[in-house]
Amino acid sequence: MIDPRIRFEPAVTQQVADEQRRARAVLDAVGLDVGEGTDAVLAIALPGGLADQPGIRDGAVLLRVGNAPVRRLADARRALAAVDGSASLQMTFLTGAGRDRSSVAIFPAPAVGWHSTRLRTDSISPVGVRRTSDGVLHLRIVRFDTGRVRDVVQAALAASPIPRRIVIDLRHNGGGSFIEALGTATLFLAAGTSLGALVPTRDGLSDLVSREERPLLQVPLIIVLDRYTASAAEVFAAVLRGTGRATLAGERSSGKCLVEQRFSLAASGPALVMPVAVFVPPGTATCSERGLIPDTQLSPEVFTDTRRLLAALSPQPAPRR
Repeated sequence: MIDPRIRFEPAVTQQVADEQRRARAVLDAVGLDVGEGTDAVLAIALPGGLADQPGIRDGAVLLRVGNAPVRRLADARRALAAVDGSASLQMTFLTGAGRDRSSVAIFPAPAVGWHSTRLRTDSISPVGVRRTSDGVLHLRIVRFDTGRVRDVVQAALAASPIPRRIVIDLRHNGGGSFIEALGTATLFLAAGTSLGALVPTRDGLSDLVSREERPLLQVPLIIVLDRYTASAAEVFAAVLRGTGRATLAGERSSGKCLVEQRFSLAASGPALVMPVAVFVPPGTATCSERGLIPDTQLSPEVFTDTRRLLAALSPQPAPRR
């Protein structure tokens, strides 16, 4: 009997996924969030990022990436994915409340010396690290690339000052390396902590245990998910929630807690993707198919705006009596 979880992946699917990943890496490198508006692509700068400057900081309409006009989110994605370091990255925005054609901002701004900024996709970290003025360590993990996530997170946790709380942002994180995700999760857990189990598709059960000597920080930890959070990213979130170390916020995740192997049928062409194991997180049933349901649901207008997202996750002061 053929496993119904085996799927055929056309070449175009892989190309779109790669395009989305490259575009997301560039956005994280410059510190921007983009989303589809009613008739335009909206952008907002993330706190402390390269794009965090007047105009863009409060939200703007993205008009062009380089020489490519942007009318839809797909236009922005294609143009951003093409950034390869061969030329300076330039974005053009409509800014201000009216967002008329007279309020155009060019990023990077030559006045502050950013006109020579060059971005190379092979040097952009899959982890964005930002510290807010109220003591939040915001870690935006785009993808669990092998050997490129755990070390960055570990360095951020070890740096001063000690944060009051940590927000790990897994929005649009489609997965990556299962081992890298588990290794990153162990940074927050004591040695001997059960990480769950792998149920191979054919035989046996493999228990997973943390080997970290001690957790680095015992501060509140919130993990943000969306419907595109999948695979290794879900495993990471499920481990930290199942051990009681973290709470989840956002929306229900993809429901793909599988360890998969991709078999290419042709170079840069279609492929077969086959599950080789199912991950069972600690303390719960499998998170495959049904996804992870967050402890705190967030409204779309908050969820798509990183500034409002971080504000919504901040502890609210007690009312005065």
